[in-house]
Amino acid sequence: MVLCLSCASEKIIKQKVTDTIEIAIEQSGNVIQINDDTAEIRRTNFSIILKFPQPESILINASFKPETFNNAREGLPINELAGFKQTGIPEDLFNRESVIYLSKDSPNFWYYADDSDHRFNSVLKSENGYLCTREISGIVDIDGSGEKIDLIKIKEDIIYLVLIKVEWNESYTKIIEKDRKFLKLKFVI
Repeated sequence: MVLCLSCASEKIIKQKVTDTIEIAIEQSGNVIQINDDTAEIRRTNFSIILKFPQPESILINASFKPETFNNAREGLPINELAGFKQTGIPEDLFNRESVIYLSKDSPNFWYYADDSDHRFNSVLKSENGYLCTREISGIVDIDGSGEKIDLIKIKEDIIYLVLIKVEWNESYTKIIEKDRKFLKLKFVI
């Protein structure tokens, strides 16, 4: 009886893991500690690392404006979050420009389908899943000039990130939110 419960418990845990967003921020080879949903970084290249248990995708809104971050933190549903109102931002495969796109009303759509179809600079595969790394050397502010700006030249002090893992219902008429995370990237130097 105990053995059966143990096996069933493992399946439940594995299912929960696939719905959980795992994110890390790395800069100069060091993993940055996240405290109170804030990662303090310097105005130099950094990486956003997502761990996927299988090929999958995530929606990310990045903005200088705190509205979507604050509303996501308060628990508003995805259809009421300003940063997810418009369609996803069109991006090139493999993040060749090493940027993150910022917008107050559109999300980024980051995914890994296979080695020839993803939006990360690198993907490390193992039996535990996929470590998908997005290197960031600059931003493209869709609400501003739309041109790449190097991190050192950014005047704002915080980039607000809201990450949401979703899936569609069987008829593709409704988005079902599976998990969300919110994170401030605070420039300290």
